[in-house]
Amino acid sequence: MANEIQKTGPTGLSNNVAGVNQQAEKIVNVNRADSITTGNITNNMYFAATDQRQAVISGNYGTSHEYYNLFVQFEETFYDQGHFYVTKDRALNSKLTSDYIRDKVNGLEPEAIEQIKTFPAIFCSENHEMGKTDDDQIAYYGLVTDVKVQDNGIKIYYRVLNAFQQKILNENLFDLGLDGNNRFNELNHTHWAIKRIDLVTTLKEIGVSVFALS
Repeated sequence: MANEIQKTGPTGLSNNVAGVNQQAEKIVNVNRADSITTGNITNNMYFAATDQRQAVISGNYGTSHEYYNLFVQFEETFYDQGHFYVTKDRALNSKLTSDYIRDKVNGLEPEAIEQIKTFPAIFCSENHEMGKTDDDQIAYYGLVTDVKVQDNGIKIYYRVLNAFQQKILNENLFDLGLDGNNRFNELNHTHWAIKRIDLVTTLKEIGVSVFALS
């Protein structure tokens, strides 16, 4: 599969640590409405395959309360927490990405990539059904740790922090700025978009707990 995650860790991250150390004024842990236990997902906190809970991260990863990254990948699991590829024709589409931010980041210059890394992210695979999915499909909240533009596509390095049922996204399309309806929506389409939405606050309002870095 073209966008299969390679078993390599994201650049700038340690794979042998148990805690998170963020250079920020505060760390907010939103109260959780539901817990999930599926494989390595326990109580809505993601445990990586090597049993480390999170990585030591420096900088301003995921601190924005104005924008978030949305990645929808075909049959991707986001299990190994390394990297995946987005084809250039599926990145930052004019219809699905906020016009204002697209104009700023569309060239993916170094300054734009640094800004993108401040946006928290949702990572998910395409819905199992049209406009909806089943209870077992899982989406993830996390961080973009690097972006590399290459001849074979755009390479996204990432770190997952939390997991929740993807059906929650389908049930709250408008609140999350997602295009579509209950017959077909943005989660049925492989792509990368940036939304002008305060993701952490919105997830809290719809009952999803995340480990928020702010």
